[in-house]
Amino acid sequence: MYLEPLHNQKGATYAWLHVNGNVYSLQGAAVAFVDGDGVYDWEGYHIGWWADGHIRDAMGEVCLFTRDAKNTGVVKPVCELHQQRPLKLETPVRPLKWPRPAKPPNLCSWSKKMPF
Repeated sequence: MYLEPLHNQKGATYAWLHVNGNVYSLQGAAVAFVDGDGVYDWEGYHIGWWADGHIRDAMGEVCLFTRDAKNTGVVKPVCELHQQRPLKLETPVRPLKWPRPAKPPNLCSWSKKMPF
């Protein structure tokens, strides 16, 4: 099982990204999934955008990033060294996706509210 940490504005691990695109909480619960350039919650609602190793919210602001993220437009903080990965992942069946909105411009700012 390969999980990559998703870091927040402070560099702390906020969630985990599985190679299959599922996003898990620190406790191992499925909270979202990446499909193409869209990020959806577990009810199928479009909640953000995925590109170059980072997630942007519905307004175009950066929410979370991987260590190798590029083209964020924000200064990435120093990431914490190690966070314990969840031992067990809860993975329900992915829902049907709702239509996604038009993509906003990429803003050079951090999101004020996390999408999940």
